[in-house]
Amino acid sequence: MKKSKLKFLAIIAICVAMISTTAISYVFWQAGVDHASGENNLGITIGQAGRVTTELSFDDSQTTGTLVPYTLDLTRLLAGQIQAVVWTIDINWDGTGVNAAEANNEKGDLTVEFLGIKLASHAELNDVSTSDRNRLNRLFEVQLVGTPNADLTIGAETDIGEITANDNDPTTIQIRVRMRLPEDREDYDFIANANVVFVFNFSVEAENF
Repeated sequence: MKKSKLKFLAIIAICVAMISTTAISYVFWQAGVDHASGENNLGITIGQAGRVTTELSFDDSQTTGTLVPYTLDLTRLLAGQIQAVVWTIDINWDGTGVNAAEANNEKGDLTVEFLGIKLASHAELNDVSTSDRNRLNRLFEVQLVGTPNADLTIGAETDIGEITANDNDPTTIQIRVRMRLPEDREDYDFIANANVVFVFNFSVEAENF
């Protein structure tokens, strides 16, 4: 079955403002976020194919705020500033049965694979050059937070736990993205005004009895 692809726009169109006269001080980042707190909620359903590819992107014009690199030593955030964007994701699974009645209460093991980071201008991850890919990986930290709690590494699968098909109580996870301070002017120019997209693959392997 063809993979499903869902796009959830909670984007942060990143704009940078320098407040120092030195060429290497890049401090405050303006950002459009879904909520001023950087909290976003969404739901996905994994069909009988057992996997779904999901894009979480920084782009929503409803609200604006200021995204500040978490590596800055700030004792106090100003109004509207955030140091992380968190997606709370409710995950449902249709099971492997040909209909809902057969799939009810089927158990499976849920995993997430972090596929990579791209700009919205890239149609696919393969369109990102090696140098741009390295820069994006250097600028952003991606983690599962809460339960489970783990760093998400590109190309590696991370176990989330057991999931029940057609359950009225979905499996809920949180993915957090934080931004590191740009290392140089090239990093600054690259990320300014960019729409950044994080790509994940969620999959379920049915348990055998």
